[in-house]
Amino acid sequence: MNRAHRVRQVVNAVNLSTGLGLLRHEGRHATQYAWCLGPVMIPLYGVCAGVSMLLCGDWASYNPFERLAGLDDGGYERRPLRPYLRALRRGEN
Repeated sequence: MNRAHRVRQVVNAVNLSTGLGLLRHEGRHATQYAWCLGPVMIPLYGVCAGVSMLLCGDWASYNPFERLAGLDDGGYERRPLRPYLRALRRGEN
């Protein structure tokens, strides 16, 4: 088996097991990485993930990197704000 044939088998296996949505999602992250000048994205992503966790208890739902990459494509569900934040947003005490 030549190398090109083996690479083709691996790519086909990845396509079948992950789906095209996840590959698109990760491709968007690659573009984000480039726009953020590479390693600068890592601490930015960490801060955004932390803020998302504080807002809704999930690393991805309010993380702009994940939202722009497509929550559904990445296998994430959009979770609502925490109850006390929803109340603040509506103007309740």
